[in-house]
Amino acid sequence: IQLTFGLELHANGDIVVDKKKVSNDSAVLGLAREALKKNKDVRAVIRADKTVQHGRIIRVLDLLKQAGISKIAFGVTPISAEPGAAAATATAAPAATAAPAPAPEGK
Repeated sequence: IQLTFGLELHANGDIVVDKKKVSNDSAVLGLAREALKKNKDVRAVIRADKTVQHGRIIRVLDLLKQAGISKIAFGVTPISAEPGAAAATATAAPAATAAPAPAPEGK
């Protein structure tokens, strides 16, 4: 059985590990080491809000590698704005297009 170590990076700065909010990104290192001790085949899955800065995601990747986790994937399901809330499933309305201007009448 492969264990999944889930991480969610939220736009407001929150980080959730296995559905539990943690104090900061650095807390990931210890939790990842614990998960690896429980199962050497642990796979980390990172899900991040689209507004999370690239550097923060790279920092979390580095922490996972420091912990010894080499199997890392990115989740594709959007995360909710608030940790623990259900993922939003709203669909965007199609963009409105302006009607073409009427052709001028010839004189």
